[in-house]
Amino acid sequence: MPSRLSFNLLSILCFLILFMNNRLEAQVLFEGKIHFPSEEVVSHANETSRDDTSLSQNKKPLKGLIPIIKADTVWQLTGINTSHKNTLIIIEIGKHKAAYRNRINQERGVLPGPFSIQVYPYGFRTPKGNKLTFSAQTRVKVFTLDKEAEIAEFKLKQLNASASKALYAFDLGPEDQTVLQGFESMTPSHPLLAHTLKVRQKKLNPFTRLSLDPLVRDGISGITSLKLPLPAGKWRLHLWTEDVGYWQTLPEQVERRIRINGQDREYQHNPPWYWVKQRYTQNKFRLSQFGQLTNLTSWRAIGQYRGGYKTFDVEAENGDLIIELAGANKMSTTITGLMIEKREQHYLTDVNFTRAQWFNARWPLLPFSQTKQPNSPRHYRITKNNPLFIALPLAQGMLLDNLSWRASPLIIEKRLYLPQLERNLGSFNANPAGSFLAIKPLLITASNIYKQHLGKLHLTIKAPNYLAPGTYKIQLIDKLSQQILHTLSIQLLDIDLADLNKPIGVYLDLAPHLFLSYERKGMADKQLQCDLETLANLDFTGVAPHFPVPKNEVLQQSYQTRIQRLLSLGFRPPFLDYAGLKNLRYQFGQDETSQKLKALSQVIDHKPRSLAISIADEPSNASSKGFALTQMASLVDKSYVQTEQAPALLKAAHLNNPKDRRWLGELDIALINHGYGVTRQSIQNIRNQDVQVWLYNMTNKRLAAGFFLWKYKLNGYLQWHARMPTADPFDPTDGREDDQQLLPVMAELCAKVADLHPDLIEIAEGITDHKWLNWLDKMSKTSPPAFKLRQQLLQKVPNSWQRAENLTSQQLQTWRNEIEELALSITERN
Repeated sequence: MPSRLSFNLLSILCFLILFMNNRLEAQVLFEGKIHFPSEEVVSHANETSRDDTSLSQNKKPLKGLIPIIKADTVWQLTGINTSHKNTLIIIEIGKHKAAYRNRINQERGVLPGPFSIQVYPYGFRTPKGNKLTFSAQTRVKVFTLDKEAEIAEFKLKQLNASASKALYAFDLGPEDQTVLQGFESMTPSHPLLAHTLKVRQKKLNPFTRLSLDPLVRDGISGITSLKLPLPAGKWRLHLWTEDVGYWQTLPEQVERRIRINGQDREYQHNPPWYWVKQRYTQNKFRLSQFGQLTNLTSWRAIGQYRGGYKTFDVEAENGDLIIELAGANKMSTTITGLMIEKREQHYLTDVNFTRAQWFNARWPLLPFSQTKQPNSPRHYRITKNNPLFIALPLAQGMLLDNLSWRASPLIIEKRLYLPQLERNLGSFNANPAGSFLAIKPLLITASNIYKQHLGKLHLTIKAPNYLAPGTYKIQLIDKLSQQILHTLSIQLLDIDLADLNKPIGVYLDLAPHLFLSYERKGMADKQLQCDLETLANLDFTGVAPHFPVPKNEVLQQSYQTRIQRLLSLGFRPPFLDYAGLKNLRYQFGQDETSQKLKALSQVIDHKPRSLAISIADEPSNASSKGFALTQMASLVDKSYVQTEQAPALLKAAHLNNPKDRRWLGELDIALINHGYGVTRQSIQNIRNQDVQVWLYNMTNKRLAAGFFLWKYKLNGYLQWHARMPTADPFDPTDGREDDQQLLPVMAELCAKVADLHPDLIEIAEGITDHKWLNWLDKMSKTSPPAFKLRQQLLQKVPNSWQRAENLTSQQLQTWRNEIEELALSITERN
């Protein structure tokens, strides 16, 4: 399915393909069984050994690696990447020839040069989510995927823990948590939490999250009172208090009071939008606060800001320190880590060094290089009802508010490209579950509160309907100095491009920071309407929007109202409901679900074939969850109301595996991607079964929306996802995969100028390409030059997606320019 899970499955599939293609050429760095010493040796080693335990290299037993893996056990991998390219190191742990799903499979990115990677094997899970039981048959294998990236002086050693010299150093969490080395595990059964349980009089809530470093990824909520013995003296208390989030949820800090020994030391009250501005979007402009982006590490860029760190100077009262937490929700009583040291001590520096060392090794930041802005043309063409997008250089340090233009009849929006972090697979293909971080110009925004930006201006220009064809100038000026920065010539063509009659767009849901909030929930629908208007203004013709679950008459009518609204904005049916049937089936039995679908069908049957119901989400994936495709198809079939019109509900499925061909007979619409195989033959095979072919989640968005869809006369294209952030929407490391938000979160409701992801511009450019290609189709029936150009373009677009996806936007623009030149010549002759 086009969901978080499916993106993870797709990334695993891509990894497996990459792995199998390179496995024979991989450089094996280490391979061997774990050595199990005798019981006496184990006991002696546990009691006396405080030094690093060296592990042998390259196909030798792991002598000295005691396979009693504890919560704070750390394996250190060191070596030198002697090549000039980054690479991936793979760590396999399991029985010999164990299946992928039954072994540990960890990957770590390595930049050129020396590296040191710390891993905590206690926290490893198999792809099935199970912990691995270490035994005499357990093998460890470490290898690379690319023999050209030669690794020298590789060593694997186990770092034995040294207790912190602080008075207390606790890493809080559930019984099976990973513990930051040097800290002691504090679980709900810890003796020091007996006072907490007595005061609270109900269970504590331990939790573990998917990512971030071992100190802050897990914790305990519900700690209303914590009593610790404390000697006399001056001490410093360090607390880490953030639940770092999961799936779409970043727990909101509504209100919190921290009281220490009866004195209020901190009180926070966050009104509904204050938290959104001050915390939820806090990391959005983080990179814009740095003077230089060339010497950053991932820890400096994002890691150091996670965890909700707080510090207080404290003293004992009657030999104790009592910490009381209170507030409006679980977040107010959450602690993930605690340390107490003397005020003159500085063990916090050591803690942050350990955290930074782990974080930088887990998420190596690829070197940032500012790509030189190519010389932009000064002459552009535009047609009515089609946006024109222009990227121009802008002096770094210039605020967007200081940029203006001389009077122009054209409609102009100005934005800046700002840097953002994204997951990346380095020199391998980009991947939502990549092992590197990269800084990319992924935010196009009208918000410019910091002077640091990437020196790239983005303009969206439209021609009002009343404007006569002709050439119009735009002069961009610096309002402070009145200096002319750019002079542009915009030619409005006397050509009307017909609107597309097929859906091309994105998946769109309610914004999580709105619909998951009690205070802001009522605003979610309004923001959805604004999002739809933003997409419509970009000339998108398709959308798979959020629909209410049609479980009663009121919601069924709301469903119909939404369809009418989509039509009024110019979106083309059918509209894909990718979650409605699944949600209905989970809430109701099969017969009741069928009845509710039938009622929905009756409500919308005056718009036949306007709605497509997703009945399967990548059904051939081994981990695909849900009800059987045939069962879901039968529920839709039973909803059919016998009328003279076609069925109101179409059956659609997302297919990303060649095995999914067996389901085509159940479908009206097959959404396919490169996992399924997008070739001339695969497309024709689907059509032979009288099934529409749509693309989804494609790598080259402009190509998919334009030339490729045109060449094969495909019925639609949808890209994942406009609003699907994970936890913190601007921290790519805190979820199973990266944040998916083509409409980046904003700290205000329905902003006048919405923030955009560059992929939206690519899709919009593809839609304009498609319109010109349709014009060429029409003209080729009467114009020999148009017929000749059409045949040439059909030949230039490759027959398979695999061969076509590397076509650049510049190449596609060149082809569009050829059509525009032809149109001008025909217009002049006429």
